[in-house]
Amino acid sequence: MLFDPERRNRLAVLKALLLITMVGGLLFLGFNFQRGQYLLGTLELLMTVFAGALYVVVGRTANLRRWTLIYLFPFNTVMMVALAVPDTSASVFVWVFIIPLLSYLLLGRVWGFAMSALYLGCALAIFVIKHYADAQLLTPVALSNVVLCAGAIWAFSHVYEISRERSERQLLRMASTDPLTGLPNRARFREVFERELKRIDRQGGTLSLAVFDLDYFKRVNDVHGHDAGDALLRRVGEIFDTRLRATDWVCRMGGEEFCVILPGTDTAQAVVIAEELRRRIEDMAFVHDGVEIPVTVSVGVAELDPAAPYLEALYGEADSRLYRAKARGRNRVEAGQGRFASTGRHA
Repeated sequence: MLFDPERRNRLAVLKALLLITMVGGLLFLGFNFQRGQYLLGTLELLMTVFAGALYVVVGRTANLRRWTLIYLFPFNTVMMVALAVPDTSASVFVWVFIIPLLSYLLLGRVWGFAMSALYLGCALAIFVIKHYADAQLLTPVALSNVVLCAGAIWAFSHVYEISRERSERQLLRMASTDPLTGLPNRARFREVFERELKRIDRQGGTLSLAVFDLDYFKRVNDVHGHDAGDALLRRVGEIFDTRLRATDWVCRMGGEEFCVILPGTDTAQAVVIAEELRRRIEDMAFVHDGVEIPVTVSVGVAELDPAAPYLEALYGEADSRLYRAKARGRNRVEAGQGRFASTGRHA
C-alpha cells in the first residue's frame, strides 16, 4: 500500500474514537442498567463490542472510508437514541457538538457535510420534540445558543476541511512535481508505476518503459551556461508533454534524464513512440541568446517482464539499453537485440 498521510491521520482519529467508545460505553452502560435503561445500555454494550473488534482489524483494511461509515452510522444513531430516551438528562445533548468535528476529520468535506446535516438535523428535532413543554430550555435565547453553537462548530469544521484539502493538494503537487519542467518527478514515477502494475494484475496487458538522456548536456551547461541548460530541459519537457498520449506518463528523473511509462504498449510500439520523440528533439530549433544549440537524445526501451514485474528490473533493463545507445554513438533508440539509429545531422 502506498504511503498516504491522509489515511494515516484519519486512521489515528478513528482509533482514538474507538478507544473512547469502549471506555465511555462501559461507563455509561453501567449507569443505564442501574437506572433501568436496558435498551440504551444494551445498545452501548453492542457498540463497545463493535468498537473493540473494529479496533483490532481497522489498521489492515484497504477501504478505511467504508468501515468508518459502517461505524459512524450506528455510533451517531445510538447517540440519537440516547437523546430521545425520556429519562436522560438534557446535558446529553452536548455530545451532539462532536458530530461535525468527527464527521469532517474522518470523512472529509463531502461525506462530512452529509453526515453532519443528517444527524444535527435529527438532534435538533429530538431536542425540540422532547423539551417542547420546558419553557426554560425552549426560550428563544436558549434555543439560539444551542443552534448557533452547533452551527458554528459545523461551519468551522467545513471551512477548515476546505482549507486543509487545498493545502494538502498543493503540498502533494509540490512533492511530486519537478519544479523546473513541471513534469512529475522521481517519487511520482514510482507511484505511477505501482498503480499501473496493479491495473495490469487486474485487467492484463503489458507496459513499456523508455529512458531518455540528453546527449552532451554537460557541454551545454559548460559552454552556454546553466540558464541555457534549464531552458533546454523545459523545452524537451514540452515536447514530451505534447506528443505523448493521455495514458502515458513522462517524469524527469533528475539531471538530463527523463523516463516515459507507456501503458498497454509492447516493445515494438514503444520503439515507434521513442523514435518519434528522438526525431522531434533532434529536429527542434533550440536557440539561446541568439545561438542555435544542437540537441540529440539517446533512448533505452524495455518491456515489462511478467516473471519479474518490478520497477528496479524494468528500469535496470531500459537503463542498460540506454548506455548501449550511448556506447554506439548516441542519438539512437536501443531496444532488445534491435537497434534503431538516427541518420540526422547531429548523429
